[in-house]
Amino acid sequence: MNSQNLILWRHADAEYLQSAEAQDIDRVLSTQGKIQAKKMASWLKQHLPKDTLILSSPAVRAEQTVIALKREYQLVWMLSPDARLEDVLAVLQDTNAANILLVGHQPWLGQLVSHLTSSPDNLKMVSIKKAAVWWFKQSSSKMQNTSHSHGYKLVAVQHPDFL
Repeated sequence: MNSQNLILWRHADAEYLQSAEAQDIDRVLSTQGKIQAKKMASWLKQHLPKDTLILSSPAVRAEQTVIALKREYQLVWMLSPDARLEDVLAVLQDTNAANILLVGHQPWLGQLVSHLTSSPDNLKMVSIKKAAVWWFKQSSSKMQNTSHSHGYKLVAVQHPDFL
């Protein structure tokens, strides 16, 4: 991972499955979720660097969340709801962008936050609220570039309820 900014955005609130045949990946945003996505997108539009590469889970609820941003994005199957942390790290390793926004799901978002902020022997699941953004910036000082922080420092956490 070599990006200057790594921004994580959990999909907004989604409807529950309506039938036994329905697939989790096809869940759509609820009315509340659409409002959350618009609020968070408005905040992100003010703060995201113009050259941010936006990568989204292919799940309908994640894509509907990122659509509110009205910017180009890519769907990445390795960011699906059942992705493992290793899958997400592989996507980041293969991405050579200065600024990256990932739109996705628990548990892998929480695992990634834990990976970036905890020592390897103290990994804990971090709970990311729906529609929340967690913003990491690459540390500029080599002294801050410790093995447990992976060179990233948490600089902002934002939720639409506070906008």
